[in-house]
Amino acid sequence: MSAYRTPTHEQEADRSILVIGIKGTVLGLDRATGAIRWENGLPGGGFGDVFLAMRYGCVVASAKEAKVFCLDYLTGATRWESPTGGIGRATIIVEPELILVGKGGYVDAFAHDGKRLWSQDLPGKGVGGVALGCWGNVAQSDDA
Repeated sequence: MSAYRTPTHEQEADRSILVIGIKGTVLGLDRATGAIRWENGLPGGGFGDVFLAMRYGCVVASAKEAKVFCLDYLTGATRWESPTGGIGRATIIVEPELILVGKGGYVDAFAHDGKRLWSQDLPGKGVGGVALGCWGNVAQSDDA
């Protein structure tokens, strides 16, 4: 098989949960029944729209405040939380070696254990939504 057809990431072992973000809360619903399996209120994360990114057994979520959360996909438990450089609608991508969060004119990079690797403001570019992209993994910003 040629290299470009070889999968570059692991298949998720469990796909039984539908994850929903609404009004500052993240819920895990059983895909077969619709029953709520878990709920996480993202304490201190703000209200309103929630951006979700999921890979490698984790759910990365951020609402309006300057905070990002990493939740366990199966239980909804918070693995870690960290401040972000900006506030407002987030854009998140999860890569094998890092998690990138764009928000309010800032981009923050975190290790999968929650350690902030770097933060970059985008001077002179405004404080609106941030689209993020790594090869094969792109997330577009949304209008407020």
